[in-house]
Amino acid sequence: MTLISVITVCRNALPDLIMTVDSVTSQTSNSFEYVIIDGVSEDGTQKYLAMQANIFSIIEEDAGIYDAMNKGIKTASGQYICFLNAGDRFIDKDAIMKIENCIKHNKTLDLIYSDVVYEKLGNLIVQQHQKLSRIRLYGSGICHQAWFLRKDIYKSVGGFDLKYSIMGDYDILLKLVLEKKINYKHINEELVCYKGDGMSLKHLDIRKSETIRIKRIYFKRYELILYELIARIFKWYKGTN
Repeated sequence: MTLISVITVCRNALPDLIMTVDSVTSQTSNSFEYVIIDGVSEDGTQKYLAMQANIFSIIEEDAGIYDAMNKGIKTASGQYICFLNAGDRFIDKDAIMKIENCIKHNKTLDLIYSDVVYEKLGNLIVQQHQKLSRIRLYGSGICHQAWFLRKDIYKSVGGFDLKYSIMGDYDILLKLVLEKKINYKHINEELVCYKGDGMSLKHLDIRKSETIRIKRIYFKRYELILYELIARIFKWYKGTN
């Protein structure tokens, strides 16, 4: 079985897709699988994919990004899956090699994740949580672009919940860390660049609504009150310094 599958979900984003594909195919590792799920693009993507001999692609309608990502999970043959969607890219040509080495030295890991460069904020380096405590996860999740998560873990929870249109990755992260207690490891390196102009930033009202719904599922009532108070105090403190 292949150790790692990289999956890209796209629709009508050919320039971004080409950049993403270039970053994946230039990886020094040559033992991973690359799968592209295209939602029947009309911008030349299909013609482009037809010329990519080493990429397995599926071109069909979907019910949204998480439906497409679930199709990628079902299609992938790798033990671990990384979602790098159109516009995202590996910034380290040894990124997959480093993840492979990490897995080989600790075969019990369910999730490996790295730091991220956030392109839209002037190449801001986002240092992700090394310890995924409840209070940290209340504040924010971790960028799914940097996840390398076991396929069987995805399958055990049925993949991404299609009732969410934007925050399905936050939902599945809380489910896996807070309920399933998966074994994870943070790599303190910037391996991935997140473009940062996706659906979650274009539809802030939906993002906020879904985030509230998800938090109510995974956090107790007293935590919702306490953590929100701490967050407000922290925000006030930053604003006065």
